[in-house]
Amino acid sequence: SRLDRGVVLLDDSEETKCLITAPCDDMGECEVALLPWHDGIRKDSMVRVKHEEMWVQARVLTLSKPDRRKRTCSVVVEHTGEEKRVSLDDCVPHFVMGAAVAVILEDSSIWRRSVEGNATICSDMNEEGEYEVEITGGGEKVQFRVAAADLVPRMRIAVSQLVYRPNVSNVLVVPDSFDRYDAGATARLAECIVSTPADAAGKYEVTLQRWDDLLDKGDLVRVLHGSKWFHGRLLSSFPEDQDVCDLHVEELGQKQEIPLEECMPYFVVGETVALGAGREQDGQRNGTISADLDDEGRYEVEMADTTRHRIPAKDLVRRMQVGSSRLLTRHSHPLNPLRHAEEEAHTVAGILGVDKEDVLTGEQATLMEVQRRMAASTGVIHLATHGFVDPQVGGRSGIALCGSSHDNAVLTAHAVASLEEKLQSPLVVLSACDTGRGEEVAEGVLGLARAFTIAGADAVIMSLWEVDDDATRRIMKLFYETWLGLEDDDGDQGESVLQPKMSVVEAWTQTIRSWLDIQADPEHHIRMRAYKLLGMEASEGEKLTKQELARECYRRYNRQKDNGSLAKELREMARDLQQRDLSHGKSKYHNPIFWAAFSVVAV
Repeated sequence: SRLDRGVVLLDDSEETKCLITAPCDDMGECEVALLPWHDGIRKDSMVRVKHEEMWVQARVLTLSKPDRRKRTCSVVVEHTGEEKRVSLDDCVPHFVMGAAVAVILEDSSIWRRSVEGNATICSDMNEEGEYEVEITGGGEKVQFRVAAADLVPRMRIAVSQLVYRPNVSNVLVVPDSFDRYDAGATARLAECIVSTPADAAGKYEVTLQRWDDLLDKGDLVRVLHGSKWFHGRLLSSFPEDQDVCDLHVEELGQKQEIPLEECMPYFVVGETVALGAGREQDGQRNGTISADLDDEGRYEVEMADTTRHRIPAKDLVRRMQVGSSRLLTRHSHPLNPLRHAEEEAHTVAGILGVDKEDVLTGEQATLMEVQRRMAASTGVIHLATHGFVDPQVGGRSGIALCGSSHDNAVLTAHAVASLEEKLQSPLVVLSACDTGRGEEVAEGVLGLARAFTIAGADAVIMSLWEVDDDATRRIMKLFYETWLGLEDDDGDQGESVLQPKMSVVEAWTQTIRSWLDIQADPEHHIRMRAYKLLGMEASEGEKLTKQELARECYRRYNRQKDNGSLAKELREMARDLQQRDLSHGKSKYHNPIFWAAFSVVAV
């Protein structure tokens, strides 16, 4: 699955670490990003090296052995013909226009090391050693500059070139007739065991776990009539909780309702099957149907050693060949705590005038309670948590809540789109990773953002990639203050807070402009804000060091603890002045990675 780690075997049989950035397709190919980038270079590869304070192209002549502690290479500088020996650590990758790359996301505040894989080079390297890249996600395209050292090449390879394959032994398989627009379709997914790797055509062999898995409209079962087993064709899809089948009995030409427990599976001679768990014959499970169903409800099965056994029909399960597009990985990624999510929720609640007890955090934020609150809400719905994206079936994308398992702790796009009552919310904010992404189809992107729009939200703020926890908290605070016209207010907002001063789209556009102004010179912004909160003239405040100004903010905070948002602002100001490195001009948060992920969908 996407972002699984692997080892790829390149043409010269040298193993190279990689991240899988796109799952295996029906052609048996997957997309990988090489880690580190220089593991993919060989003789005659092109790199960039520093020459007279400029990044120039160089061609690799020789490489040191991979097991050396510090790898070096001999290169010839293209425009001078000079040969030199350099460390690979002093080289950066060379990319041409249109090259497929991945952007490494390694900031310590992002909860796991990963890459954003949908990037393309759209300009040559500049003097600072940066390429301009374009990232596509959720139907949107964003361009920004990235240091060459933070880019790695992407390539498509045959799955057979992966020495280590992702663990897909226990996955879900969908029926041929799976309708991704049907919110209830997930009920017809079936557990399966992947019993063989993908073949040359990209097909996996899977073994189902129950004989009645994936039964659907038009499928055949066997039904007993008198002493004979007739063929019954299902007249409708088969819901998971249904125990009666609507059948057309082929031999009789009649419609009948028959309990599922009285039906038997239908297999044809030559079909591959597996014996259910605990039903092995001489340690063997896999076989082939060699004779039709007998009067006692048993099939004859020829095992791999050519022995034949009569096996009760319901002890057999289907083995089948399926393409990767029909296999869905389970969502089982561990979730690290989001250090700033709860603070974000309380900050937003304070701005909106929501009581503390109405903010759902931790164990209070159960799936049932969140759905109940959403259905009753006529105001803003703000969700600050982890997000999941499912590029295979957009309806399985979701956000993490509190519960004992994935099924009862994730609010999925399917569940949102199928809400019985339309949402009355003017704005839904999905403050989580990848909430604007999903399954890309001809009509657009199927995922959480589309689901909330279908459910009735007037506007949705979403993200197109992994977002930083602290930066998101800050940008959301700035957005609400901008939307409600509170940028210059210092205390609690009283009754005026629920009156937006502009549209959500206008507010978000203005928020980003303000954000870039702030992050371009964060020390100036923080100082000016501190002077205002302290009632201090700028000429007086400029005489104070950062530490002195921080101590003054903290003293004022201790006197204002009961003054709601003003006290919080003073505490945060003191913390920023003490902890943030303000000596290098632009803040790291000026980088588009931290703010360009968010966009707005408005009806």
